[in-house]
Amino acid sequence: MTIAFPAGPPDPARAHSLDDLVGCLRGLKLWAGDPSFETITRRINTRWRAAGRPADELARRGTVVDCFKVGRRRVNAELMVAVVQALHDYPDYLTRWRQALRDGRVGAGAAARVRVLDRLPDDLAGFAGRRDELDRLAEPRAVVTVITGMPGVGKTALAVRAGHRLAADGRFDVTLFADLRGFHPTLPPVEPVQLHGELRRRLADRRALLVLDDAASLRQVHPLLPTAPGSLTLVTSRRRLDAPVVELEPLPAEEAQRLLARAVPGVPVGADPAAHRRIARCCGHLPLALALAAGQIAGRAGWTVTDHADRLEEGEARLALDEGIETALHPSYRTLPPQSQALLRRLALHPGPEFGPDAAAALLGTDPGSAARHLRRLAAEHLVQRRPHDRFALHVLVRAYAARRGHDEDRPADRALARQRLYELTGPGPRECG
Repeated sequence: MTIAFPAGPPDPARAHSLDDLVGCLRGLKLWAGDPSFETITRRINTRWRAAGRPADELARRGTVVDCFKVGRRRVNAELMVAVVQALHDYPDYLTRWRQALRDGRVGAGAAARVRVLDRLPDDLAGFAGRRDELDRLAEPRAVVTVITGMPGVGKTALAVRAGHRLAADGRFDVTLFADLRGFHPTLPPVEPVQLHGELRRRLADRRALLVLDDAASLRQVHPLLPTAPGSLTLVTSRRRLDAPVVELEPLPAEEAQRLLARAVPGVPVGADPAAHRRIARCCGHLPLALALAAGQIAGRAGWTVTDHADRLEEGEARLALDEGIETALHPSYRTLPPQSQALLRRLALHPGPEFGPDAAAALLGTDPGSAARHLRRLAAEHLVQRRPHDRFALHVLVRAYAARRGHDEDRPADRALARQRLYELTGPGPRECG
């Protein structure tokens, strides 16, 4: 199995809008160990005082927080660069941020700008495992293979690793990569017409390896497929598309624990030898969450792994609701029909590890047939996990996200009524709910 830990800070050159750039800044904060806004403000002002800036021009915590807010038409470029410098003081990296802030790519019309890369993204140095999946992708049985799984499970990292291995044997004349933005947090999905002409020109009857990342549907994919014999396309999508698939699951517990330990080898374990296992459990063994945790561990000098495990267990949902996780999950949630959204929120109220259509119907206040259809929709989006015998489960991080949405969107009286209906279905006995 695989986890891809970030080999470096987020690249602002990939931003297509101001919201994208803010997303990079949020990612940099997590990569740098998630320091508090007070700490960032203090670092900025220490540098500015040393440069002779007067007291009335120093940064305030509130203006620093504003740098991390999406939905803005303009930003304070000087302050944003100062925030970046407080998080990662590296000259070349700061230059990339200054260029991104000047670049028209973060202005209007970003949705219309789509690029086809003539090379794959760099392979992540921290990638490991997923041997069975890589073996299947090395000898694909179809000209199109879809890598699917829940948000944050490592689909793109696997596609890139498999693509580099396939390209290395020289069987392809050209290798291309395109991001279809199927679940981008701020930009719309790419329309095939935006890429069709450029792909046709570059493919031109050549044997091609094409990697299409983050597809929302086969409608996006079909017009873009190469037609030359010997060509191969890898697609990543969080949806189960009607094509041969390689399905990714969260990491096994022991593998998640080992890989987390490898990611932070210089950090002392502390008093609890099971600290890595506890953190992996808090992360639900999800690669994205483990990567965020590793960044936080590496960024806090003097903390042991036990300290981090204690912190997460004091407020386990905190990691789940870190913006890196919430940003990954929310694009899937917002595409759901209202009743499917409501069911996902209500499922966070279920006390058991698994549930079926009867329990879902009680929580939603509908009939089991309708509830089953919504469960299938949620499973198709990888927001619930299928179990044998028409049973389903919520990943721990999806449960925390759904609970947060429920508190934000549902009236307390409606949540109480849903609990009451579930109680009436199951009774007060010890048997498992629904």
